[in-house]
Amino acid sequence: MATADFQLPDSFSGIVRLFPLPNLVLFPGVVQGLHLFEPRYLQLIEDSLIDDDLITTALSIPDSQNLSRENPEIYPTVCIGKVMTHSQLEDGRYNLLLAGMRRAKIVQELDVRTPYRQARVELLDDIHDAAPSDSILRKKLLDGFIKHRQLDESFDRESVKHLLSDEIELGQLADLICYASGAPVEQQQAALSMTDVLRRVKLVLGTLDALPSEDSAIEDSTGEGREFPPDFSLN
Repeated sequence: MATADFQLPDSFSGIVRLFPLPNLVLFPGVVQGLHLFEPRYLQLIEDSLIDDDLITTALSIPDSQNLSRENPEIYPTVCIGKVMTHSQLEDGRYNLLLAGMRRAKIVQELDVRTPYRQARVELLDDIHDAAPSDSILRKKLLDGFIKHRQLDESFDRESVKHLLSDEIELGQLADLICYASGAPVEQQQAALSMTDVLRRVKLVLGTLDALPSEDSAIEDSTGEGREFPPDFSLN
């Protein structure tokens, strides 16, 4: 597995470049492949690469009228991501891997001259009081996910077992499973918006219960099925 640095730079100002997406929620600790082709987002990635390598994903509210707007309304809870690798195609488009780093809440969208949107954000931390039930909740999450993916031939059971023994925080485990489960984007956005870890876990467990167990990996924005665990270090 490759090692990713999930720390924001010391120079982080709280101002982010927004990349609204209609069908993708990025979580901290997840690496997502993206393809950028719109001129305004080509400018966004170029500005990011010469500055701090940061791009912040935001889910557009999934309403047909909203999505048809030039600047659709977005949910206020977003995920700050860091460009881990990128390649520019001959026609100027970009393929990149974006690593989710921190939850954040939009405080104010800014009036800017850039073709892409920018906002001032407040970083969000997980709220979780250690409880004896953590190990039980961790097992419930993994059992529910394994049941959901049990007929998927690409599912790596051994990696899941390894996760069970790893020192992964409960909140991050809930994020990973919610992302990889193929849950509706509204449910994923709800999980992203929850800083209370126990509430997030309960939401993810309920989402898993509602999903068909025979589902295979869903497609991401690159058209490839999501694998679990993702091919990167959780450190």
